[in-house]
Amino acid sequence: MIEDSITTAFTEDGSVSLVSGACGELYHNRAGAFAEALHDYAEVAMMVWTILYGEKLPAQFDVLDCCFGLGYNSLVLAQELSAGVNLNVVAVELDERAVAFVPQVLSQPCFEKLRLDGLGDEQAESLGRFQQTTIERSSVDNEGRRCFLKFDLVQSCLRAYLRRPREASEDRLYDLIVHDPFSPRKMPELWTIDLFQAYKDRLKENGLIITYSSAPAVRGALLDLGFSVYRTPAVGGKFGGTLAVKGDVLESHMLSGLLSQRITRPTDQELVVLSKSSRVPYRDPSLSADRDDIFAARLQEQASFRV
Repeated sequence: MIEDSITTAFTEDGSVSLVSGACGELYHNRAGAFAEALHDYAEVAMMVWTILYGEKLPAQFDVLDCCFGLGYNSLVLAQELSAGVNLNVVAVELDERAVAFVPQVLSQPCFEKLRLDGLGDEQAESLGRFQQTTIERSSVDNEGRRCFLKFDLVQSCLRAYLRRPREASEDRLYDLIVHDPFSPRKMPELWTIDLFQAYKDRLKENGLIITYSSAPAVRGALLDLGFSVYRTPAVGGKFGGTLAVKGDVLESHMLSGLLSQRITRPTDQELVVLSKSSRVPYRDPSLSADRDDIFAARLQEQASFRV
């Protein structure tokens, strides 16, 4: 495989994905690209929002989708979103080759519901070219206005995007940040405590971060930043992912058992691991450090780790 190549692959639920030659990793869970986006991201977000707001959801949710790739996470969320609710997505992705596959992704039978909700070929092609795209939903809000799904795709390295000064017009806060880069062992620079701090600064009160990773360094960083950390459902043969909540608003619901079918606290075994040096986070205060330097600094910190 050519190092910088990407090739198509089909996951076990029949949905299309890509394989990165540079990272040697599939873009999605082998059990299913669509299944992962549905069970690990969209259903988790919708369940938490229903717990937080009840059946009357806010008029709009704002989402920051980091490492958009083929777009499954935001597109499945858009498809699952309750009628009468608007969705505003800012999506960051560097590789135009991945985004070019979005029209093919949206042509799959698993997105029929989104097409019925207003997605046309023109909007799909627009998304595949990094263009701002608005989809008018078939549903209406409480005031009888047509609802929308808005996507603002930004072609940028994630760290560069988070480093840049935010203009007043961009100074929005998010209900949800989706974090879906390649794994920490391949790209530690995208899993640092400093990057998660930048996320925290961009979240609304009770805002969420959802990621597929359950790595101790990831959960350790989120705990160190004061997030409440939970385990999301396992998809395929993988461990569950991670839900981080800004605040402890879910704790009473955890005690009541309302979330136990989908969202749980880390297991006893995972808590033991989180007391060891493997929970030491990756660090990159400037959001520009070299990958090898990030690895080396963490190893040095782990060597002196004390509970």
